[in-house]
Amino acid sequence: MIIYGIGSKQLKEAPVEKISCVNCEHQSSVVVVYQRYFDLFWIPTFPIGKKIVLTCPNCDHVVKEKNFPEDFKRSSAQLKSSVPTPKYMFSGLAIILAFISYVALGSYIDDQMESDYFNNPQVDDVYAIYDEYETSGYKYYFMKITQIEGDSISFTVNEYGYSAITSELLPEDGFINYEFSYSKDFVREMYSLDEIVAIYREYDESSGFNRINITDSLFMEDMNYDLDSAENVNLIE
Repeated sequence: MIIYGIGSKQLKEAPVEKISCVNCEHQSSVVVVYQRYFDLFWIPTFPIGKKIVLTCPNCDHVVKEKNFPEDFKRSSAQLKSSVPTPKYMFSGLAIILAFISYVALGSYIDDQMESDYFNNPQVDDVYAIYDEYETSGYKYYFMKITQIEGDSISFTVNEYGYSAITSELLPEDGFINYEFSYSKDFVREMYSLDEIVAIYREYDESSGFNRINITDSLFMEDMNYDLDSAENVNLIE
């Protein structure tokens, strides 16, 4: 739940000897300048203007700016504009901008790291794959590099599909003991088509990416991914 509202902060007050109170006829008043601001979670986010009022020190009666005596309106406007807006009134906006910058920088670093991983593949790199043609709803699976030789990259895949991208396998899931090879150009095309949506390297055991499940050849007939472009399909010794 987002908590927001409008607040005000007193910036300045000064006595005005020549203006008497219209309520109790006290012979002096006090002019007070407030800064109004929009807040999020009670943090001033950005200023939205100032207001100025006359108050009576005797009975606390308040007169709004529109009801000021005519001969005082001009000087009160000058007083209001001369009072500076405190910088902390932009605290919330500064926090929001800092957070956006942090997220954007993190995203940029992640993109650069992923690009570096793709351009410099290593054995055991894991590619998260999105298959838009999968009809079951489990459109995500993983390919793991088992060998790089010349212009060919060999992969194995995990057994199960996932409904959303994840950075770890289910306890019962693992990579099969078969490998297949794609040309680097074909893998590059997959990346350009956003079929490769994430690349994992230097993962720990808890991810399950080191898990190998022994699978018989019947499993290969039911694989959800397309092997038509594979150069070969072999049992991992």
